[in-house]
This record gives sequence, structure tokens and C-alpha cells, in this order.
Amino acid sequence: RWFNTWGCCCGIGVVCGAISSGVETIDIDSMEYADPWLSQVRLRAPHLIDRFVMVQTPRPGLHVYYRCSTV
Repeated sequence: RWFNTWGCCCGIGVVCGAISSGVETIDIDSMEYADPWLSQVRLRAPHLIDRFVMVQTPRPGLHVYYRCSTV
């Protein structure tokens, strides 16, 4: 019912930190900043990009999700 009422204007929170077994999120507010970040990650650790879960946000920006053993 929530999505039928509000559509894409509502969001879903993702719990991060120790309680989520180490899920962390990098929130990049604009693709202006996301593209250079992605380029640097590809340059320094090319294998890493394929391990991230990435979601484009409406602004458009980018959320990058990963699990880290040390929160």
C-alpha cells in the first residue's frame, strides 16, 4: 500500500553496521562525484567493482553496498 500511495517518492532504509553483520553503504549524492570515484576504484582495485552492489538513486546519485568484517 505504501508504494501504491507514494510511488517512487518514498524510500526504504537499509540498516547498516554491526547489527546487519557488517553491511556498509557509500552514499554518493551526484553522478558528478560517482564517476570519478568509480574510475579510481577501477584503477586501484579493478576486481573490487564487481563485488559491490550498486544502486542508482533518483537524484541521480549512487549507493554502494558492501559487507565489512570490521565495522
